[in-house]
Amino acid sequence: MRAQIHAIRDRFKEVDVRPGGIADFTLGPAEEVAAEALADPRWSLYSLDVAREEAVFVELPPGADLAEAPFVGVMQFRSAVRAAVAPLAALETLASLAGPQSPPVLVYSMGRCGSTLLNAMLNASGALWSLSEPWAVDMILLGQAQLGRARAVALLRAAAAVLARPPAARRGQRLAMKFRASTLFSAPSLEEAFPGADNVFLYREAIGWAKSRQRLRGIIFRQIGAQPTGSAPVGAQPGGSPNYFRILGGGADVSRLARIFGFDLDSATDAEVLAASWAAFLEGLDAMRMAGMKAFALRYDDLMRDRQALARLFAHLRAPPPSEAALEAILSADSQAGTSIARDAFAEALSAAQIEDMLRTLARHPVYGAPDARLAEAP
Repeated sequence: MRAQIHAIRDRFKEVDVRPGGIADFTLGPAEEVAAEALADPRWSLYSLDVAREEAVFVELPPGADLAEAPFVGVMQFRSAVRAAVAPLAALETLASLAGPQSPPVLVYSMGRCGSTLLNAMLNASGALWSLSEPWAVDMILLGQAQLGRARAVALLRAAAAVLARPPAARRGQRLAMKFRASTLFSAPSLEEAFPGADNVFLYREAIGWAKSRQRLRGIIFRQIGAQPTGSAPVGAQPGGSPNYFRILGGGADVSRLARIFGFDLDSATDAEVLAASWAAFLEGLDAMRMAGMKAFALRYDDLMRDRQALARLFAHLRAPPPSEAALEAILSADSQAGTSIARDAFAEALSAAQIEDMLRTLARHPVYGAPDARLAEAP
């Protein structure tokens, strides 16, 4: 099996945190090598192109540690020295060269709830090497209909084994992966791929979450040169309903909740999308727990302030918690600094009227009608 290695002449991404691929780079001529050459730890799995049956790797400079990145793909994109393309089938060959792997830690969330902070805490424990939002996992899950469930599960296992390349200087060798919010709704495939994984779900009270999601919406639309149209319904927003739901609601499936709340998806307001999306994430964890997944649920305010809750979380993960000094340093910093969605990025805020509209909508949910609803911590 062969791979093509290219020098990178230039690079461009419209939105740095959006999953990318080989098109992110302007490439030099190809050098053909055996795919096994990509087992060298300098090469890092960047993304997959399911339609083309290709895996994309980037070569990182010496000493690069992806666990230090707020988002793995952003660091890979910015730091890549060379790029390589190999057949998708090469992933399983490379995974076999990596040897046996311990069951990973898998971090799910509703997004905008401290998951990047938790990723930094996992890395500070000394027992884990935690990667934030590896794009290869996203591409496998997005391509699952084309791949089929069995092949997608096999590729998830292979991708994790290939991703698990911590620098030799790192003490923590057990892989953890923190996912994008929408990954919760693909958790059955990850459960099948990693039956012994330790699972975590992060969430946040509804108003704080909605304000943060609205802020993210503004940042992303500004980057792509589109302008949300004020109080217009979802169907009239840039990209139409599917794109807008993904950006504002975090990729939650709100079709069932739209019927419960009594609104049409295309005519929904921002407040209705936010209410339905927040409830959909909590329902999503309920569904996974009912199916047998054991997940430790931690709320954002407990992550930030409750050291006993953190101690219980790390006990669940069978890993030592970070030192108090490390926790203080992590909590006092902007965990997304250096990316386009850092704290200092300007964005439009939710209005008081929109918050009231969201709360009125949410109140009609039969289980999660209260914005400060709490989940059972342990499964």
